[in-house]
Amino acid sequence: MIDKKMKTTLVGALALTLALSGSALQVAAADQETTVPVSYSNTKDIPDPDNPDNPTFAVRVPSKIVFTDVNRTIDASVEYVEQAGGVQQGITVNVAVKSANGYKLQGGGEEFPYTLTYMDKPTLSGKDSYTEIWSFDKASVATNPKKAGTAEFNQTVTKIGSYTDTLTYKVSTTP
Repeated sequence: MIDKKMKTTLVGALALTLALSGSALQVAAADQETTVPVSYSNTKDIPDPDNPDNPTFAVRVPSKIVFTDVNRTIDASVEYVEQAGGVQQGITVNVAVKSANGYKLQGGGEEFPYTLTYMDKPTLSGKDSYTEIWSFDKASVATNPKKAGTAEFNQTVTKIGSYTDTLTYKVSTTP
C-alpha cells in the first residue's frame, strides 16, 4: 500500500507535471494577426451620366462642407475617378455647381455669405443658377485629374444657431 508521504509526493509531482505542460503549451502557441484599414471619406461620387448603371467614370465632389469657428477654410476639390475605361474619346465632361441660397448661410432670419472658389475664381452667382467649374476630356484629365477648390467663411456670427446652404453639383457630357 502507498503511504501518506508517497501520496503527497505523487500528487505534487503530478501537479508540477500538469503545470509545466500547461505553460509549455502556452509558450508554443502561434499568434495570428490581421490588419484593419481605418479611413474617413468626406466625398460623394457622381457617376457617368451617360451610363449611370455601369459608369466608365465618376466625378468625386465634397459630401459636406462644415464651417466652425476653428475651421473656416475647407477643401472643396473635385476629382475625376476612372472606372471601366474612363471618359470616351470625343466626349467632354462638364462639372457645375449651384447654391440654393446664393452662397449664403441662412438661419434664424440672418444670412452670412461665404465663397466657393475653383480655378482661383469665386463661383458666387445668383441663387439656383449653375456655374461651370470644370470641363475636361480624355486627354486633359490624364494630366490633371483634380480641380482644386476651397470653401471659405470669413464672417463673425454673434447669435447661437445653425446656418445652412445646399450646394448641388451637376455632371453632364457633350460630344
